[in-house]
Amino acid sequence: MLLRIFESHNVRSLSDISIFFQQASQLRFCSVEDCKGIESILDSSYSNSLCSPLENLEYLWLERLTNLHVLIKLEAPLSISRSRPLLGIFSHLKSFVIKKCLNMKQLFPFKLAHDLQNLEYLVVCNCVQMEEIISSEEENHKGNGINTPMKFSLPKLRELELKNLPELKSICSSNREMVCNSLRNIEISKCTNLERMPLYLPLFQDTHQSAPSAHPFERIRICP
Repeated sequence: MLLRIFESHNVRSLSDISIFFQQASQLRFCSVEDCKGIESILDSSYSNSLCSPLENLEYLWLERLTNLHVLIKLEAPLSISRSRPLLGIFSHLKSFVIKKCLNMKQLFPFKLAHDLQNLEYLVVCNCVQMEEIISSEEENHKGNGINTPMKFSLPKLRELELKNLPELKSICSSNREMVCNSLRNIEISKCTNLERMPLYLPLFQDTHQSAPSAHPFERIRICP
Protein backbone atom coordinates (compact mmCIF):
# COMPACT_ATOMS: atom_id res chain seq x y z
CA MET A 1 0.00 0.00 0.00
CA LEU A 2 1.24 3.49 -0.93
CA LEU A 3 0.30 6.70 0.87
CA ARG A 4 1.15 10.14 -0.48
CA ILE A 5 0.14 13.34 1.31
CA PHE A 6 0.72 16.54 -0.62
CA GLU A 7 -0.17 20.16 0.26
CA SER A 8 -2.45 19.15 3.12
CA HIS A 9 -1.87 22.11 5.40
CA ASN A 10 -4.45 21.31 8.10
CA VAL A 11 -2.84 18.00 9.08
CA ARG A 12 -0.49 18.19 12.08
CA SER A 13 0.40 14.49 12.07
CA LEU A 14 -0.48 11.31 10.20
CA SER A 15 -2.31 10.45 13.40
CA ASP A 16 -4.89 13.10 12.43
CA ILE A 17 -5.99 10.95 9.48
CA SER A 18 -8.48 8.33 10.64
CA ILE A 19 -8.04 6.07 7.60
CA PHE A 20 -4.32 5.98 8.35
CA PHE A 21 -4.83 3.84 11.46
CA GLN A 22 -7.41 1.66 9.72
CA GLN A 23 -5.05 0.53 6.95
CA ALA A 24 -1.62 1.45 8.31
CA SER A 25 -0.56 -2.16 8.85
CA GLN A 26 -0.57 -2.56 5.04
CA LEU A 27 1.48 0.58 4.43
CA ARG A 28 4.82 0.02 2.68
CA PHE A 29 5.58 3.43 1.11
CA CYS A 30 4.79 6.83 2.61
CA SER A 31 5.55 10.25 1.14
CA VAL A 32 4.67 13.52 2.86
CA GLU A 33 5.48 16.72 0.97
CA ASP A 34 4.65 20.43 1.14
CA CYS A 35 2.43 20.18 4.21
CA LYS A 36 2.89 23.34 6.26
CA GLY A 37 0.90 22.07 9.25
CA ILE A 38 2.84 18.84 9.84
CA GLU A 39 4.62 18.96 13.22
CA SER A 40 5.28 15.25 13.70
CA ILE A 41 4.80 12.05 11.74
CA LEU A 42 3.08 10.27 14.61
CA ASP A 43 1.52 11.58 17.81
CA SER A 44 1.50 9.08 20.68
CA SER A 45 -1.55 10.68 22.27
CA TYR A 46 -3.74 9.35 19.45
CA SER A 47 -3.09 5.66 19.93
CA ASN A 48 -2.55 3.10 22.67
CA SER A 49 -0.38 1.07 20.31
CA LEU A 50 2.16 3.39 18.76
CA CYS A 51 4.19 0.63 17.14
CA SER A 52 1.41 -0.67 14.83
CA PRO A 53 1.03 2.25 12.38
CA LEU A 54 4.53 2.10 10.88
CA GLU A 55 5.83 -1.31 11.83
CA ASN A 56 5.66 -2.59 8.21
CA LEU A 57 6.73 0.65 6.52
CA GLU A 58 9.70 0.18 4.15
CA TYR A 59 10.06 3.56 2.41
CA LEU A 60 9.60 7.00 3.97
CA TRP A 61 10.02 10.28 2.07
CA LEU A 62 9.62 13.64 3.85
CA GLU A 63 10.13 16.90 1.95
CA ARG A 64 9.40 20.60 2.49
CA LEU A 65 7.69 20.17 5.85
CA THR A 66 8.56 23.55 7.29
CA ASN A 67 7.02 22.95 10.75
CA LEU A 68 8.16 19.36 11.25
CA HIS A 69 10.30 19.20 14.40
CA VAL A 70 10.08 15.55 15.56
CA LEU A 71 9.31 12.23 13.94
CA ILE A 72 7.41 10.90 16.95
CA LYS A 73 5.64 13.25 19.34
CA LEU A 74 5.57 11.72 22.80
CA GLU A 75 3.30 12.63 25.65
CA ALA A 76 5.03 14.26 28.61
CA PRO A 77 5.73 12.96 31.09
CA LEU A 78 6.45 9.70 29.27
CA SER A 79 5.78 6.71 31.49
CA ILE A 80 7.45 3.33 31.09
CA SER A 81 4.19 1.82 29.93
CA ARG A 82 3.90 4.42 27.18
CA SER A 83 7.50 4.04 26.04
CA ARG A 84 7.30 0.32 25.34
CA PRO A 85 5.17 0.63 22.18
CA LEU A 86 8.01 2.58 20.54
CA LEU A 87 9.90 -0.67 20.11
CA GLY A 88 9.82 -1.87 16.51
CA ILE A 89 8.22 1.25 15.08
CA PHE A 90 10.70 1.48 12.17
CA SER A 91 11.78 -2.15 12.24
CA HIS A 92 11.08 -2.76 8.52
CA LEU A 93 12.24 0.63 7.22
CA LYS A 94 14.69 0.26 4.31
CA SER A 95 14.89 3.74 2.83
CA PHE A 96 14.49 7.12 4.51
CA VAL A 97 14.81 10.44 2.68
CA ILE A 98 14.26 13.78 4.39
CA LYS A 99 14.76 17.09 2.57
CA LYS A 100 14.10 20.75 3.33
CA CYS A 101 12.55 20.18 6.74
CA LEU A 102 13.82 23.41 8.22
CA ASN A 103 12.89 22.95 11.91
CA MET A 104 14.33 19.49 12.51
CA LYS A 105 17.29 19.46 14.92
CA GLN A 106 17.56 15.76 15.78
CA LEU A 107 16.44 13.11 13.35
CA PHE A 108 16.10 9.87 15.34
CA PRO A 109 15.68 9.61 19.12
CA PHE A 110 18.32 7.19 20.39
CA LYS A 111 15.63 4.81 21.69
CA LEU A 112 14.54 4.31 18.06
CA ALA A 113 18.03 3.82 16.64
CA HIS A 114 18.10 0.15 17.64
CA ASP A 115 14.97 -0.46 15.56
CA LEU A 116 16.67 0.58 12.30
CA GLN A 117 18.09 -2.88 11.68
CA ASN A 118 16.80 -3.03 8.10
CA LEU A 119 17.70 0.52 7.06
CA GLU A 120 19.74 0.47 3.83
CA TYR A 121 19.53 4.01 2.47
CA LEU A 122 19.58 7.25 4.47
CA VAL A 123 19.53 10.71 2.87
CA VAL A 124 19.34 13.98 4.81
CA CYS A 125 19.49 17.15 2.71
CA ASN A 126 18.86 20.87 3.19
CA CYS A 127 17.65 20.61 6.78
CA VAL A 128 19.39 23.78 7.89
CA GLN A 129 18.84 23.36 11.66
CA MET A 130 19.78 19.67 11.85
CA GLU A 131 22.38 19.15 14.59
CA GLU A 132 22.43 15.38 15.06
CA ILE A 133 21.27 12.33 13.15
CA ILE A 134 20.98 10.16 16.28
CA SER A 135 19.89 12.28 19.21
CA SER A 136 22.04 12.49 22.33
CA GLU A 137 19.18 13.65 24.55
CA GLU A 138 19.37 10.35 26.46
CA GLU A 139 23.10 10.65 26.97
CA ASN A 140 22.93 10.23 30.73
CA HIS A 141 23.01 6.46 30.98
CA LYS A 142 24.38 4.49 33.89
CA GLY A 143 27.97 3.44 33.59
CA ASN A 144 31.05 2.46 35.50
CA GLY A 145 33.08 5.54 34.70
CA ILE A 146 34.86 3.94 31.75
CA ASN A 147 34.86 6.13 28.65
CA THR A 148 34.68 3.26 26.17
CA PRO A 149 32.18 4.24 23.45
CA MET A 150 28.92 2.32 23.44
CA LYS A 151 28.29 0.71 20.06
CA PHE A 152 24.98 0.28 18.30
CA SER A 153 24.53 -1.28 14.91
CA LEU A 154 22.89 -0.41 11.60
CA PRO A 155 23.89 -3.69 9.96
CA LYS A 156 22.26 -3.18 6.56
CA LEU A 157 23.02 0.50 5.95
CA ARG A 158 24.63 0.73 2.51
CA GLU A 159 24.36 4.39 1.54
CA LEU A 160 24.62 7.52 3.66
CA GLU A 161 24.16 11.01 2.19
CA LEU A 162 24.34 14.20 4.25
CA LYS A 163 24.09 17.41 2.23
CA ASN A 164 23.76 21.08 3.11
CA LEU A 165 23.36 20.64 6.86
CA PRO A 166 25.21 23.74 8.14
CA GLU A 167 24.38 23.10 11.83
CA LEU A 168 25.22 19.38 11.84
CA LYS A 169 27.85 18.69 14.50
CA SER A 170 27.88 14.90 14.73
CA ILE A 171 26.09 11.82 13.50
CA CYS A 172 25.72 10.63 17.08
CA SER A 173 27.09 11.55 20.49
CA SER A 174 30.72 11.30 21.56
CA ASN A 175 30.00 8.28 23.79
CA ARG A 176 28.55 6.18 21.01
CA GLU A 177 29.77 4.52 17.83
CA MET A 178 27.58 3.48 14.94
CA VAL A 179 28.64 0.09 13.56
CA CYS A 180 28.00 -0.18 9.82
CA ASN A 181 29.02 -3.56 8.43
CA SER A 182 27.47 -3.02 4.99
CA LEU A 183 28.23 0.64 4.28
CA ARG A 184 29.44 1.12 0.70
CA ASN A 185 28.75 4.75 -0.18
CA ILE A 186 29.28 7.86 1.94
CA GLU A 187 28.64 11.33 0.56
CA ILE A 188 28.92 14.44 2.72
CA SER A 189 28.83 18.00 1.44
CA LYS A 190 28.20 21.48 2.86
CA CYS A 191 28.22 20.26 6.46
CA THR A 192 30.61 22.95 7.62
CA ASN A 193 30.18 22.38 11.38
CA LEU A 194 30.52 18.61 11.28
CA GLU A 195 33.15 17.72 13.88
CA ARG A 196 32.85 13.96 14.26
CA MET A 197 31.67 10.93 12.34
CA PRO A 198 31.76 8.15 14.93
CA LEU A 199 31.32 5.34 12.44
CA TYR A 200 32.78 1.96 13.31
CA LEU A 201 33.67 0.28 10.03
CA PRO A 202 34.94 -3.29 10.55
CA LEU A 203 36.57 -3.23 7.12
CA PHE A 204 39.07 -0.65 8.40
CA GLN A 205 39.22 -1.86 12.00
CA ASP A 206 40.16 -5.48 11.40
CA THR A 207 43.87 -5.36 10.58
CA HIS A 208 44.07 -9.18 10.56
CA GLN A 209 41.42 -9.60 7.90
CA SER A 210 42.78 -12.05 5.33
CA ALA A 211 39.85 -12.24 2.92
CA PRO A 212 38.38 -9.35 0.87
CA SER A 213 35.35 -7.67 2.38
CA ALA A 214 31.99 -8.96 1.20
CA HIS A 215 30.88 -5.32 1.02
CA PRO A 216 33.77 -3.27 -0.43
CA PHE A 217 33.52 0.50 -0.48
CA GLU A 218 32.45 1.99 -3.78
CA ARG A 219 32.66 5.69 -2.92
CA ILE A 220 33.62 8.04 -0.11
CA ARG A 221 33.08 11.69 -0.98
CA ILE A 222 33.49 14.52 1.51
CA CYS A 223 33.24 18.11 0.32
CA PRO A 224 33.46 21.38 2.31
